[in-house]
Amino acid sequence: MRPGPLYNFFIVSIRLFLGLIMFTSGMSKLFHGAFPGLIGPVWLTDELLKYGLEYLGEFIAWSQTLIGLLLITQRFATLGAIMLLPMLLNIFMVMFSLGLHYYRPHEVNSAFNTSVIIAFFICFNIILLSHDYHRLKFIFHDGDDFTRSKQLKRKNLSGDYIAIGGMLISLVGPLMYSWNKPFSYIVVIAGLVVSLFPLFVKKPESKSLS
Repeated sequence: MRPGPLYNFFIVSIRLFLGLIMFTSGMSKLFHGAFPGLIGPVWLTDELLKYGLEYLGEFIAWSQTLIGLLLITQRFATLGAIMLLPMLLNIFMVMFSLGLHYYRPHEVNSAFNTSVIIAFFICFNIILLSHDYHRLKFIFHDGDDFTRSKQLKRKNLSGDYIAIGGMLISLVGPLMYSWNKPFSYIVVIAGLVVSLFPLFVKKPESKSLS
């Protein structure tokens, strides 16, 4: 049975929701708090700098941004959902551990509350992975004959290239922040618009990649 339009809308909404959370969270870190973010902390890299782990903070920020873009563009949402799961699990464990460590009776525990919110995000992530099970089930196949007998088919390769190009443009934006702040914002938004362009201009032909 083919899923109905309401179900498809539900899946796309989850992708956009989680994608925007990751994208804005990563960008807010890369722009040092000058980019609007839905979740924090924007000071992660500065805090990790105290322990010589500033590159870990940068890696997390770039990873969140890339995962967000993959989910938002829809074309590579399956890859984004796969990458998102370990990211969310790590955030959950950090917040949950801090919540337990600093627990005080009758006091608001922001770390523990954050872990509860992340747990809901993980549930949404699992829904996305379940939706894409038909694309992931080869992982559970014992042999490689299943994958060898299949060809990679993409309905619109040019749309893929446009989406990838748009994502790369957005990822260049933070690198321009110290040079020209307004222009860096324009680059990020322009790249996001370009990456979404294939969603509205679709080509019916199907191409195979060996």
